[in-house]
Amino acid sequence: CAGCVGDSKRCTSCIDYFYLFDSFCKAECPEGTWADSQTKMCLNCEKPCLNCISNAKTCTKCISQYFLKNNECLSDCGSGFWKNLADGTCAACSPPCAQCTLSSTLCSSCIYPYFLSSSHCVSYCPEGFYADIIERDCKKCNKECFACSKASSICTKCDGTTLYFYKNKCLLNCPSGTFSPNTEPKTCVDCEY
Repeated sequence: CAGCVGDSKRCTSCIDYFYLFDSFCKAECPEGTWADSQTKMCLNCEKPCLNCISNAKTCTKCISQYFLKNNECLSDCGSGFWKNLADGTCAACSPPCAQCTLSSTLCSSCIYPYFLSSSHCVSYCPEGFYADIIERDCKKCNKECFACSKASSICTKCDGTTLYFYKNKCLLNCPSGTFSPNTEPKTCVDCEY
């Protein structure tokens, strides 16, 4: 103590490099406070900071349900970041993820020109899916299409064993005015008149 009241253990001020906290002089301020070098006191951090440095708002750790990003505690990490529960921080998504959850590589949306497929960003959608250029994700083709393009019902390929391919559709039989040349995959060809 540099000054005390009542008995020698109740400090009112501290010597250099010590800070006043609850009438005691501390070399380091306890959790939830920061060392103010001007007043030589441990002052409370502002919520949602759990720990802070330099001032009440420069956070180094956050209370529950908040995540540290650039020395701020946020309830929402914002675009391009995910809530890392392990260390309580907002962590950046790994490109080509535009948004991610649970880890930097589990994407919920992708940057252009990628498409979202099973929580990953891909250049091309897998067979059985088409690339939705508006929502930037891979959408499932209709059940009769083995592959499709631009929409779930615009088939580009059928299963080839039970269905016939004709004008971007997969059919059980060739329509009137067409025939099947008995080739694999099964297709329907217009009759010549």
